[in-house]
Amino acid sequence: MLDAVAARVGEAVAAERRRVAAGLQGAVAECTARLVRGAESGLAGRVGQAAALAEVAGEARRALAALRELLDMLDAGAGAAASGGGVAEVRG
Repeated sequence: MLDAVAARVGEAVAAERRRVAAGLQGAVAECTARLVRGAESGLAGRVGQAAALAEVAGEARRALAALRELLDMLDAGAGAAASGGGVAEVRG
């Protein structure tokens, strides 16, 4: 019985990790696309290069802050689960 429960818990954890990874991949792709569009806009002369660079830098800062927030939430969950290791190792 305990083996069946452990297997279901393991499956749930794996499914949640896949869900989080997919969400993170989507967020990173969206932020990266915005960064590229901003840079291309500056290079094409549609906006001033300094303004484009400032926008790209601001977008990158916002993306990093959002990723840090997500990693902090995952760390908090990992600490509650006491699963060993954790996201803190990834954050360096």
